[in-house]
Amino acid sequence: MTISRYAEFGVFISSVPAPSKAAIKRALKDSPDAIVWQEIGTIGNGWRERPFTTAELLAEGFSTLTLVGPNPYTNRKWYGSLTFAKGCTIFS
Repeated sequence: MTISRYAEFGVFISSVPAPSKAAIKRALKDSPDAIVWQEIGTIGNGWRERPFTTAELLAEGFSTLTLVGPNPYTNRKWYGSLTFAKGCTIFS
């Protein structure tokens, strides 16, 4: 089941805000279990401001994420989009 809603996520690597999209790409490749995705806002049903692991996101049905960082509340220097597709990720 795919969750159809727009949601923004902050990204934390080993409990530290991701400093860049390049850091997220490295973490996805080298240590995906160290990533925590913090849902910070949504349009649609089912919003919960709580952290997710990558496995939980996939189990919840998320397929595309909109990312903002390094701090989604106070420092929005970059935005990105991440799509999970058949065991791989597409990041822009």
